[in-house]
Amino acid sequence: TSVYYDVQNMMTGGKVYFNDPLSNYLNEIASQILVSKPELSGKIKIFATSSAVINAESWPNGYIFINIGEINAMDNVHQLAFTVAHEIAHFANKHAINSYKREKDISKQETSDVENDDGDNYRTLRYSRESEFEADAIGLQLLIASTFDASESASSLRNFSKSDSADVEMNLGKYFNNELFTIDIS
Repeated sequence: TSVYYDVQNMMTGGKVYFNDPLSNYLNEIASQILVSKPELSGKIKIFATSSAVINAESWPNGYIFINIGEINAMDNVHQLAFTVAHEIAHFANKHAINSYKREKDISKQETSDVENDDGDNYRTLRYSRESEFEADAIGLQLLIASTFDASESASSLRNFSKSDSADVEMNLGKYFNNELFTIDIS
C-alpha cells in the first residue's frame, strides 16, 4: 500500500540516521518508557532524522521518526521522553492506519456540495485532534509508569508548538550529556 511505500521512501531518502548514537539514545528512552508495556518493546524502532522541522511521526509498522528539530526544541530528556511516549501511543492505538482508512473513506464520498466538503475536512481535522489528545493522555500514563518526570509533559507540548525552527539554535549538547548519551559539541 502507499503507506509502506512512503515509509520506504523515508528510509531511503537520506534523511534518516541508522545505528547512530542519537537513534540509539531515543530507543533507550523508549525501552525505559515501555517497562509497563513490554509487549510493545520488540515492535517499535525509533530513528532520528536530519530535518530541522519540529515534528515526530509514528508509522503503522512501528517505525517512529523524530526530527532533530524536535529533539533540539526540548529542554531536557524528560520532555523528549514525552515526545517518544506520545508517538508510542499513536502506534499502540493504530492512529496512523485508522487515519489513513478514514481519509480514504472520506475521499470515496463523491459530492459537489461545498458544505459537505467543508464538513468532511472538519471531520478529518476533528479525528486528528482526538487522536492527538488520546496520544497525549496515553503518553502521560506511560511516563508516569516510568522513571521519567511526567510533570515535564506540559513544557514538552509548549516546546513542540514552536513553529519557527529557523530561529532555533541547533545545540543538542545542551541537555544530552548525561548517563545515557554524550555528544561531542566541539
